[in-house]
Amino acid sequence: MATDTGPLIILGGSNCQVNAFRMAKQRGQHTVLFDYLQSPPAAALADVHLQVSTFDAEACTTAAGALAPAGVMTLGTDQPVYTAARMAKALGLPTLLDEETAFAATNKARMKKILTESGIPTVPWRLVDERALAALPAKGPVVIKPLDSQGQKGVFLAQSPQVAAGWYAQSIAFSRLDKLLCEEYYPSEEITVSAWVQNGVPTVLSVTDRVTFTHARHIGVCAAHRFPSRAAAGHEETLAALTRQICSAFAIPAGPLYIQYLVGAKGVVVNEIACRIGGAFEDVFIPFLTGFDILAAVMDAALGAPAAVVPAFAP
Repeated sequence: MATDTGPLIILGGSNCQVNAFRMAKQRGQHTVLFDYLQSPPAAALADVHLQVSTFDAEACTTAAGALAPAGVMTLGTDQPVYTAARMAKALGLPTLLDEETAFAATNKARMKKILTESGIPTVPWRLVDERALAALPAKGPVVIKPLDSQGQKGVFLAQSPQVAAGWYAQSIAFSRLDKLLCEEYYPSEEITVSAWVQNGVPTVLSVTDRVTFTHARHIGVCAAHRFPSRAAAGHEETLAALTRQICSAFAIPAGPLYIQYLVGAKGVVVNEIACRIGGAFEDVFIPFLTGFDILAAVMDAALGAPAAVVPAFAP
């Protein structure tokens, strides 16, 4: 779906966004890349590259205002989802998510609050500053996370809150906020569910094992996704039911949904959610598995086309 009304802004130009620029070029769609790096991988495919941080919604909106864009989109990365929603609202562009839903899907404090209030299982958590973290009872391992980071930056596993407090400054350095998320550590396997939401109803497209590196301090760093999932065996109905609950709790009307689940001795719990295509090249393997081109669906929606419908043969 090419357009002559203005360029498509794509937030982020890393390897997991390159295919979006390739698709746009094949369609004859003019693109503008927003990425603070000087030479990200996608810059060679973009018609224009502006060095602006995709975490800075105000700077992105200001830069976009001079371009008269037809749409804005992102994929494979968390925080620009919120930036895109804010840009769409300010500039009157098509969007799958409103600003409130995008914020809930990118701010871990808001995310965890919605999960807890909705009765959706997640690990015990609290918001802490450095003093509060050091004062917690020393009763076992904890994980600390920035509230607004991505890619496991600033995420640490510590054997006690007191050890974690010693790493507080390193973790908070990846955040623009003044508190961290502290969770009880849950020994588990990780499962990723990718879905497409239409009229508030999700269709699961893939279920994969999120294979991570083993490290004493760093946690959740993904090495690969394995399909079909082994850890999901026997939990299929639970995963489907929780995915539906998440759509309802977060009021997600349409678009991509990416959920990280943890499966351990206490069953299935939700780790995090994201309203985007995953960063493990789901834009490539989901069409191969299902026949549904999730990247084309996101791009079409960003340009104002009717929301895509998943074909009946998708699993």
